[in-house]
Amino acid sequence: MYLDSDFPLEIPEVPQSLETCEDINAWLLEKIEGLVRSINSQHAEKASLRSRYDRMSEWYNHDIEAIGDALLNEAAYRGWCSEFDTFVADLNQKLHTELKTRMKEFNVTAVYKVTISQSITAVDEDDAINIFRENEGLASQRWSVSDFDDWDEEDIEADEYVR
Repeated sequence: MYLDSDFPLEIPEVPQSLETCEDINAWLLEKIEGLVRSINSQHAEKASLRSRYDRMSEWYNHDIEAIGDALLNEAAYRGWCSEFDTFVADLNQKLHTELKTRMKEFNVTAVYKVTISQSITAVDEDDAINIFRENEGLASQRWSVSDFDDWDEEDIEADEYVR
């Protein structure tokens, strides 16, 4: 006899030879202790399997990383960088764990629209403009990127650096 299909625990029939409540209780206690031992054994097995799974996953990830490093090094050694990039990009679309891709250098250009206002002592406007140009305007100032925090995202582009 089973409790239900989701929990296939067989409930044994009480032997007819047990005559007293004490005998039946002792028999039931023995069955319960057996079930507890079985559950504890299954928990230990589950913990062992989980530990083994974690160890195998760690080995797997280490192996994938080692394979990726070896492929990167071999591609660089043989001068197959462009072919490697294409091959690994296609292969990574089919994998659950992606291989490392090659890092490349890029030149990033951002276009800033800047208005510079500087106080200059001069005889007239033309003289002030000439003094500003002679001092090279921006070159006479110390600027940082944080001084120019308003740029248009469309004005930023990157090109791969080719040596």
